[in-house]
Amino acid sequence: MVAAFKGIDRVLFVSTPQPDIQQNVVQAAKTNHVSYIAYTSIYAPDLPQFGLEISHRQTEQWLRDSGLHYTILRNAWYTRVQQGLINLAAKTHQLPYFSGDGVISSALRREYAEAGARVIVAATASPIVTLAGKPYTYPELGTAIGTALGAPVTSTAVSETETKAQLTQAGVDATLVGMAVAYQDYTRKGQNGEAAADPTEFERILGHPLTPLAAAVKELLP
Repeated sequence: MVAAFKGIDRVLFVSTPQPDIQQNVVQAAKTNHVSYIAYTSIYAPDLPQFGLEISHRQTEQWLRDSGLHYTILRNAWYTRVQQGLINLAAKTHQLPYFSGDGVISSALRREYAEAGARVIVAATASPIVTLAGKPYTYPELGTAIGTALGAPVTSTAVSETETKAQLTQAGVDATLVGMAVAYQDYTRKGQNGEAAADPTEFERILGHPLTPLAAAVKELLP
């Protein structure tokens, strides 16, 4: 890793699930006196985020202790975490949900990529940058899918078991079924910072508004 970073001036550090690799990247950047590093962390790392927050918090601390010039990009979720429900609604025009009034924030993967590119090119962002979309409920997601499809989608409050059953019966991929259930459960439980998500800083970095939810969903239609 140290050899790979020789002669590198700036690093856009895309996170991995392996803490040892994360630590090696920071150390290699420090050894090579990299002038600037931007790290893709997670939104609200002080709150429960499927356990992903643990490694991110540690990596953020390694960056603080490194003496490097850095920016931590605290990214919310990709809208594609809703792919299972999008696929279901596209097929059946139904969106089952058990998340109550809970909200979740997301944006398109390409929007996070653009923000990261802009940050690394400018190298002038603050040490912490929050990249989050406008929070929405699952019924609002259903409405957005309907708009994207050009036909109404009915959102219905059901149990977790029924949500999983409808996804499975519609032939949605098992991985996407698991993801759909997990993110609804996350949303239902709350206490995750999602309600406070604000797109202002994200849009300032981009220099333009985020893609509205219905338009984002349209890009993900099967």
